[in-house]
Amino acid sequence: MENNTVLSISNLKKNYGAIQALKGVSFDVPKGCVYGILGPNGSGKTTLLGIVLDVLKSNGGTFDWIGYTRAEDARKKQGALLETPNFYHYLSAVDNLKIVAELKQIKNPNIDGVLKRVSLLERKNSKFQTYSLGMKQRLAIASALLSNPEVIVFDEPTNGLDPEGIAEIRNLIKELSKEGRIIIMASHLLDEVEKVCTHVAILKKGELISEGPVSTILKDEPTYELKAENMEALHTALQNHPNISTVVKEDQHWIASFTEKVSAAAINQYCFTNNIAISHLKENNLSLEKTFLELIK
Repeated sequence: MENNTVLSISNLKKNYGAIQALKGVSFDVPKGCVYGILGPNGSGKTTLLGIVLDVLKSNGGTFDWIGYTRAEDARKKQGALLETPNFYHYLSAVDNLKIVAELKQIKNPNIDGVLKRVSLLERKNSKFQTYSLGMKQRLAIASALLSNPEVIVFDEPTNGLDPEGIAEIRNLIKELSKEGRIIIMASHLLDEVEKVCTHVAILKKGELISEGPVSTILKDEPTYELKAENMEALHTALQNHPNISTVVKEDQHWIASFTEKVSAAAINQYCFTNNIAISHLKENNLSLEKTFLELIK
């Protein structure tokens, strides 16, 4: 039976002194996906990427690039963009990529090919310092593509870009995915993950909060706003509901979301059965942004 996983992460831990950057994170990255690692700044996204790319050493746990017998075999099939593009400002795109190819020991690099791939072929002889932010980011992606990688890892690929630059990078990532490449990208932007990724892992302060297909994790799910005279009893009853997903306090109400569609009448009946008289019950549609904020609250 064919293994459908390209990267398996198990109980990864990383400490910086007393600070726990990763607290036992585990998830699998399936083949044929654009996998987003989503979380606010300081959640451990960059640390996680650094570990799976062998740039950082973990303090515990394991990761396995499935199908590669040695770490160096995996690295040969990977392209990465982990930092702000760092090229020689006074050199052209072509000359900068020649230096990258030499450093990475890439024989016969297809420099024109990767520049065409990122729509920079017409500006290949222009100095790096004349490029816009979006063009600089695309050149960095061209650099990552020089080894014709199967897996491409991006850390905040649209950071600092204007709306036009963001759209350029998003479209490029989608095109690279259509070519059969596996994309793993970290982002603190919910909108970016929602529009580009097929799967997502959500981190908060080094802990994995949730992971799975974007359509499942970041879905618009029906939620209910509830109030009763005995709010603590209502909270306990909601937490014990067989289909409950989350219960959070907002102003003077409990906001309850469920794993399956539950009617207002059924919730009212459930509370009545548990000797709770509902004084307020209203159905809401929880936005994707609110789902994310509730997950990391």
